[in-house]
Amino acid sequence: MAPKRSRAAAARSILLWVVVPLLALGGVAVAAVITLNQSTEQVTRGDSCTARVGGTPYSFTPVRVENAALIAAISMQRDMPARAATIGIATAIQESRLENIDYGDRDSVGLFQQRTSQGWGTIEQIMDPVYSTNKFYSVLETVPNYTTRPVTEVAQAVQLSGYPEAYADHEQEARAFASAFTGNSGLELTCSLTAGASGTQSGSTTGLVARNHRDFGETMFAASPSGSSVSFTARQVPPSTTADLALVGLANWAVAQAAEFGVETVRAPGGTWSRSTGTWVTSGTTVTSNPADAIVVTLAAPPAAGS
Repeated sequence: MAPKRSRAAAARSILLWVVVPLLALGGVAVAAVITLNQSTEQVTRGDSCTARVGGTPYSFTPVRVENAALIAAISMQRDMPARAATIGIATAIQESRLENIDYGDRDSVGLFQQRTSQGWGTIEQIMDPVYSTNKFYSVLETVPNYTTRPVTEVAQAVQLSGYPEAYADHEQEARAFASAFTGNSGLELTCSLTAGASGTQSGSTTGLVARNHRDFGETMFAASPSGSSVSFTARQVPPSTTADLALVGLANWAVAQAAEFGVETVRAPGGTWSRSTGTWVTSGTTVTSNPADAIVVTLAAPPAAGS
């Protein structure tokens, strides 16, 4: 089987092709090119969502973080360990920069740049991020000892990339987002969003519940819409996690949906995230496994008809 070469990997090879001739021009030019390349991996201005690991912040655009949230949620739905989410997110960062793109090297498309010619499915199927993420995890689960082996080694076993070491470059940022969305790092995810901006489903509680069911399945959380808010409680949490971790992960997941659904606040037993500040204000209490504990997501009013 010929090695798959991702769009991101191809971009690196182009970068090297450009940099080598510049060596004769001195280190300043080379440094400028390398800095430009690195800046494409993280957001430095505009709307962004941030997670941290070891005190180091990692930021992406809201759309990319929505995709990271999906990848982590599906790992929980499949009753996989948090390590699986780290592997999945790191792979998607390397392959597509967490974008569900309809192009790539040869016939590669989607979050994981999967190829129809390699048996991953049709283009239409692969462009469905739920399908492509589940296909990724189905293969990951067949990799021996995937929870203990290096991330880049396991990702390569799934992807068969032409650049097998590249996944290691994204392990730390992937761990930051995976830890947030699986609840292991607490109420961690923050999003700084443009005031007044709204996505295509702004104000839709129905759409938010549907998105929750898409990402987590229909049995993990119970959703109770009321006016402009939705209250989520833990219902059937997989054995690999606990109700309190699942709810914390859900709270961070809700913040990741803020740009698309016009989320104004996310209230958890441990604190409240507000769109106006973009950060969490902790309450001094903690999320527990109490069935009464809930994550309450409040949306902005939907846009007026014709606006």
